[in-house]
Amino acid sequence: MPSTTLAYDAHEDRIWLSFNDDGPRLWLTRRLIEQVFSHGLILLEQTTAGAQGGADASTRIALEHELSLNELLPGEQKLPIKMGKETQAQTQRESHVLCTGVTMNFGPENCSFIFLLDEGQRQLSMSRVMTHRWLHGLYLAVGQARWSLAHVPTWLSQSQLPASIQALTQKPLPEGLADGNTPTQLPPTSGSRPPPAGSGSGPLR
Repeated sequence: MPSTTLAYDAHEDRIWLSFNDDGPRLWLTRRLIEQVFSHGLILLEQTTAGAQGGADASTRIALEHELSLNELLPGEQKLPIKMGKETQAQTQRESHVLCTGVTMNFGPENCSFIFLLDEGQRQLSMSRVMTHRWLHGLYLAVGQARWSLAHVPTWLSQSQLPASIQALTQKPLPEGLADGNTPTQLPPTSGSRPPPAGSGSGPLR
C-alpha cells in the first residue's frame, strides 16, 4: 500500500486524501468525517483488546492510542508523520473525486477503510497502530479546517504532542500560505490482511 497525505483545502472547505500515486485525490467532506469520528470510531473502541482486564472500552482505546503515537515500531527511528506546505495553486493542479461514503472494518489486529466513489472505490488496510496514526493525521487536518465537530472522541482530540510542538501547530500560517494547505504525510500502511470474523464494521454515507 502507498503512503497517504491529508490536507485541508480552504477554497473547497474539504479535506483531501492522496494515496501518493497516479490516482486522483479524494475529497472528504465535513459531514463524512464527522460520521467517521462519531459512529465509526465506536466500532474501533469495541474491538480494543484487554476487555478481560476489567477496564472499559474508552480507557483501553485511550491507552492504545497513546502507545501507538509514542512507541516506535521495530525499525523506526522516529514517528513517521510529516507536516509540509502546499499552495492553493499546487492543489488546483491536482485532480480530485468526491468520496461518497466509507465502510470501516476493525479487528483485533488489522483495520480497513473502503472509500466509496461514484466509480469504484479505494481502500486502506493497516494494523491498529497505523490506524491510530492515520486517524491522528486526519484529526490534524481537521484542526487546520477549524471545524467544530460535535462528536470527536476524547482520546483522539487530546494532544499527544509536547507543549513546544503544540504551540507551533497553533501559530497562523506565514503570509502567502494562508490560503494554501498544510499536508500531513503518513507512512506506508501495513497489515493488508482482511479483518477476521467478529470484527466491528459498518458503512457510512
